[in-house]
Amino acid sequence: MKKRLALFWLAASAMAGASEPVAVFSAQEQQRLLAAATPQADRGISAHEPVYFLLEDNWRGEGDSGLKFQVSLKYRLFSPEEEKKPQWWERVYFAYTQTSVMDIEAGSKPFRDSAYRPEVFWDQPDFSLLPSVQTLASMRAGIGHESNGRDGTDSRSINIAYVRPTFTFTTSQHGYVWSFAPKLYAYLDRSDNPDIADYRGYGDFLVKLKKDDTWEYVLMLRKGMKAAYGSTQMDVSYPFRGFLRNVNGYVYFQYFNGYGETILDYNIKQPSRIGLGLIVVR
Repeated sequence: MKKRLALFWLAASAMAGASEPVAVFSAQEQQRLLAAATPQADRGISAHEPVYFLLEDNWRGEGDSGLKFQVSLKYRLFSPEEEKKPQWWERVYFAYTQTSVMDIEAGSKPFRDSAYRPEVFWDQPDFSLLPSVQTLASMRAGIGHESNGRDGTDSRSINIAYVRPTFTFTTSQHGYVWSFAPKLYAYLDRSDNPDIADYRGYGDFLVKLKKDDTWEYVLMLRKGMKAAYGSTQMDVSYPFRGFLRNVNGYVYFQYFNGYGETILDYNIKQPSRIGLGLIVVR
């Protein structure tokens, strides 16, 4: 609560008016902003990636409606003792994420495709190499699997090893916080889809802009190894309680363009898709 009050006071000071000087944050205030915007290592079971439910269609409105949802959890096997620095094995997590798209226009409402993504990773939430620089960095490294659970010609699967540093920066105006989180990976196995790197490449590049618990803007970019292959996803969210009291969650807008919204269609470019719905965890 103290962190949120500090963020509110700093943002209000920065926007106090054109007649007043723009607030310049001290090093300690910068660190408080950065820490408030960076998730801390959790104990036990907690959310992992965003959890959302939305209705989507292609931008032309040509009757390609679907229900898209994602659930994601992580589990911390060991909890460190209080007031002691965690050992490396106490930073190990197991995680599971599922992203599914359902065809709601078909009679039986079948799932168009699902991606199942178990993983194990090591997470260090404070990985600042240059303390004098006003950034807060974290580091994650792990091994992950992704597949759609099908067989035959519709089978898709990959195994990867990855690293994901996250760099967080705060602006000196209005309390906005930027973060950049490139997920860089190597394929350990891609025999079901040997050319997937042509369309997905070797990294997911995530850029995020947020202001405390209000607006959040997220841009995810992938660049395939072949020219003009890749994808873009943009997410925008805002808390319901900003305009509806006692309603939890966030109103959520998603835009996707490019190849591989689902792993089944990793080499197919569909018309751009837009979705609107609810995001429970950002």
